Amino acid sequence: NGERCEFAKKVLAELVALVTQAEQDTAALKTTAAPVLESKIMSEEDARTAGKAVSEVSVAAKASCKACSDFIVERRMNIDSVKPPLLAPLREEQLKIQERIQECYKIVVSSTISAKVMIDKAVKKTAATKTLEKRTSAFEKYNGKREVMTIDEILAYAKGEYAFPFSKEAAAVVAKKYGDGKSVPRVHFQRIKVAVGIAREEEASRARKKEAELKRLALEAKKKAIEADIQKVADVLAEAEPAVAKAEEAGKTEQLSRDYLNATPDKDAVTAATESASAALKDAQDELGAVRTRLSDLVSSADDDVKQWVIIEIRKVEMKVSAMEARLVQTGQAGERGRHCLQMLEAKELQAAKIEVARLLRSKKLDIEELFKAADKDGDGVVNLVDFTALTEGCEGCKLSGEKIEQVYNMYNDGGSGSGFSKETLFLASRSYYFVAAETVLSSTENLEGDTVRRLELKELLEVLEGPVEEASTKISRVRCRAVFDGVEGWVTMAGNNGTVYLMASDGILEVAREVPITDALDQGNVLRQLSHGEKLEVLEWDKKTTFEDVRVKVKVKGSTDMGWVTRASADGIQYLKIQ
Repeated sequence: NGERCEFAKKVLAELVALVTQAEQDTAALKTTAAPVLESKIMSEEDARTAGKAVSEVSVAAKASCKACSDFIVERRMNIDSVKPPLLAPLREEQLKIQERIQECYKIVVSSTISAKVMIDKAVKKTAATKTLEKRTSAFEKYNGKREVMTIDEILAYAKGEYAFPFSKEAAAVVAKKYGDGKSVPRVHFQRIKVAVGIAREEEASRARKKEAELKRLALEAKKKAIEADIQKVADVLAEAEPAVAKAEEAGKTEQLSRDYLNATPDKDAVTAATESASAALKDAQDELGAVRTRLSDLVSSADDDVKQWVIIEIRKVEMKVSAMEARLVQTGQAGERGRHCLQMLEAKELQAAKIEVARLLRSKKLDIEELFKAADKDGDGVVNLVDFTALTEGCEGCKLSGEKIEQVYNMYNDGGSGSGFSKETLFLASRSYYFVAAETVLSSTENLEGDTVRRLELKELLEVLEGPVEEASTKISRVRCRAVFDGVEGWVTMAGNNGTVYLMASDGILEVAREVPITDALDQGNVLRQLSHGEKLEVLEWDKKTTFEDVRVKVKVKGSTDMGWVTRASADGIQYLKIQ
């Protein structure tokens, strides 16, 4: 314990040395701050100079005080480790040293704070002095350095300093209130400034009110003008009512009703009704569209200060437009129904014409070489429209118009864009197909008493060889067909007396179900190219088996001149082509 006591005394001795240094530094700070603390009047420049000196000296004083505090914190355990009774005198000395440190801190704080306060006072005083000097300067500028300012001088002051026309009556009130009625003494110059300031604010307030009123009146004028424009648009909308009503009625005509169109519609009646409804609908939509355009123009041309108001105001008209447009929806739907029906009728007519052309060409009973030679009169190697028309019209019993023959020609001639078609295409035009729509049979003869060759499966594809012809006793149409997948031939009834449809027209088109090559020969030919999924194929020769038992067909790729052999079904049952 004695050794610890001796060591603690050494520690305290070191602390005393630090405190002595701190006291010297704070004494220097106190000396430096004395001019600031003792002076009651100090210029701003002198205050700032003294403050800078105090600040520089205070740095060392603060550092010395901090060194003492840090030493106590770090070495406290050296004193606390001493046991009684030797601890008591050490603790007493320690407390005395700490009091000296606290005193140093007080000097540092009071000196720096006092210096700052004095500087702030000096700065404020300087500012106040400058303000007073400015006021005095302004006062003397207009009164010739006298102690009073007359009414005329007050007016000159307001005009010169603020470019404000202070009224003589107001100046007289100020002179009466703060002077002898004719002038105001220097001591009340601030009152003059306040009075002028109040008068300026009142004038500014009146100007703002006047400007606001002018804006309000201008805004009201704008709104009235726009209201008149909106009313004009509303009048135009009212004038559109007859066109909307007409279109509405046109859409309700019987010839465009679902019941009529789903029955046996008359093409001319549907055409007339569709054209009438479309024309009436367009007229009504044009008039309503013009109204919407005018409403949009009102919004786009409106100034920013009324734009939102315009948007709200035109909503009433827009709602009426929307209501009228809703009334036209049924007419639009009716027109769509009519156009769809006409497309279906035209497709049926074209299909019928196609079948009839094929029947007429087959009626010549020529093979493909002979048929092509008969068609290609000019010997140029292609069948053009003139050739095709002459060949078809030359068939016995042809009742097709030139327009229908041209439509059929265009079906095979890439929509009419080609220069003519080949022998293979003419061969395709001479063929027609049906698919089985209801269960029936192939029979051996044209009349119904013939033997059954075999039953036909639903959706089975049949190639027409002869007919249609009317069966003598029943007047039922029958055709001689060949089942394309097994080559079996026979006669089939197209439709029964009770309305049952057994056969329906088909294009006989095959569609690529999975990628497959097209080659130039039935067996082991050269690959021309790969056919992609979805490509359409017109059949020139139906199912032929290869040495590998694959079923292949000779085809022409629809929409191109590519021709060759394609596997329809492989020997292991993979289907590459399907009937469209």
